[in-house]
Amino acid sequence: MKRLLYLLCAALLCLAPAVWAQTSLRWCLNEVASPPWRLGLEHRPRLSEKGERAQGLEYDFLRLLASRSGLQFQWVQRPWRRCLLELQRGEHDAMMAMSYLPEREPLYRFPMREGRPDEARAIQRFSYYLYVAKGQPSPWDGQQWQLPAGTAVAVPMGYSIATVLRDQGVSVDDSQRGTEEVLGKLVSGQVAVAALPFDEVEGVLKREAATQVVRFIHGNDAAVDALENWDRVHRERQVPEDMPSHVVATPALLVDVMVACKLAPSKGQARRFIEGGGVKLDGVKVSDTQTQVEVPGADGSVLSHGRRQFVRLIRA
Repeated sequence: MKRLLYLLCAALLCLAPAVWAQTSLRWCLNEVASPPWRLGLEHRPRLSEKGERAQGLEYDFLRLLASRSGLQFQWVQRPWRRCLLELQRGEHDAMMAMSYLPEREPLYRFPMREGRPDEARAIQRFSYYLYVAKGQPSPWDGQQWQLPAGTAVAVPMGYSIATVLRDQGVSVDDSQRGTEEVLGKLVSGQVAVAALPFDEVEGVLKREAATQVVRFIHGNDAAVDALENWDRVHRERQVPEDMPSHVVATPALLVDVMVACKLAPSKGQARRFIEGGGVKLDGVKVSDTQTQVEVPGADGSVLSHGRRQFVRLIRA
């Protein structure tokens, strides 16, 4: 896979005019999952639900912004292109993570500075890469395109890279709903070239690679179970069904427990993990390094560090 370009898209908070005079904002977010920003198509709240079930860094950011601004936020999830059109029609007040393009400036309001997008206020940056089938030459040599006649570069619907490519005279196929669909067409030979955000591709490939390895070693049923567990942990941020367990005599100091169950190599590192906000006990973030762990009976408690390390604590 050859890199197409290292494109820093200033994915800025985009607001419709005269929004800040309101006390409630209506948001439209991309419905396609893109961990860690948006976790899973299972979470598609309707406007009346105010997005309480939605998960991902974009939602965490909005909740934090709402709490600090005193505004009330509501949101829906739509195909990206539909969000753009509905924002133009005034059906929503704002979108999350829209990249700046000059032709969008008359339609939407971006944070600007001296006539240019203020990159200091960007909330995301994406690198786009060019992907082709294995063994095929890259149609981009770093300076010019060498695409066969009739060949279009596939991109997800509504992504700004489509405009960048068209400005270079490249034919674009943006009929796909998301990165996973584009990759599927590339693998099946339905498209020959694709331009995709690197981070989104890596997330899809890791998921699929893990599934194929489990299928080869343990069979299809085990692969299905592994895929469901992957989605549960990485897309839906739920607790995995299988995890190591550790017996604890409680009450016990949390940093001692973390070292004992190998979630931290030392007490000092355990304190740094806690202070960094990455430690949770039964899904609740722990911020006090002097926390004492009290493990209930029955199912015990789940201690986690980050998104991938889980230990079930069992009372001695």
